[in-house]
Amino acid sequence: APLPQEVADTTAGSAYRNSLANRQINLTTDKRNIEEVKRLAKEIQENATFPTSGVLGSLERNVSTFLGTEQGVTYKELGKRLANAALSNMTALGGDTNSVEALRLKQLANGDVTYPPKVLTDIANSTAADITNLDMQATGAQNYAKRFGDNNLKSFQQMWSKNADSKVFELMNLAQDPYLTKEEKQQKTNELLGLNEKMSKEQKQKIIDTFRLKKNNLLKLTETGTL
Repeated sequence: APLPQEVADTTAGSAYRNSLANRQINLTTDKRNIEEVKRLAKEIQENATFPTSGVLGSLERNVSTFLGTEQGVTYKELGKRLANAALSNMTALGGDTNSVEALRLKQLANGDVTYPPKVLTDIANSTAADITNLDMQATGAQNYAKRFGDNNLKSFQQMWSKNADSKVFELMNLAQDPYLTKEEKQQKTNELLGLNEKMSKEQKQKIIDTFRLKKNNLLKLTETGTL
């Protein structure tokens, strides 16, 4: 007969795995929505008559929203799509849905606030990173449970948490971003890694190797469930 702690671990492990699996079902739709968000945000930024950030940008967004113009409707729709995806990710990952960030997302989901294209793009990139995390984590947890059982999933969670740097997932997505040039991708990569011209070649390589190790560990955990 299983020990009481084993029963509790099995229940907790099963709930964790099912939460990820249920969220994974809708990720394909959210991925498409995020790609559309990024495309439209870039289009608005390139075609805006006034600056899309700062005081003038805020003025333009408020006016367009209140007047019900196409741009105003687009801003609201972008915010809603992003917020709903981000809130779903937060729930699946066990985040605090009453936090300041969650409340901000709920305002976006309700269309109560709007943000400039750059901010929407940053939120989209962050949300996309969470989606990559969830997708890979769900697959890895399933593969681990098949081999070692739900009662031992704490071990998988510890291995995943040790390597699951959000910047790693964002870098994975960055390599496949169709809306950035090669130069823009390199610049964004340097920003995410924290690389700058003052660093020596050895310092840069050490940072790169650390991120590469985490990425390889995550890929292995996804494929096999363990390291």
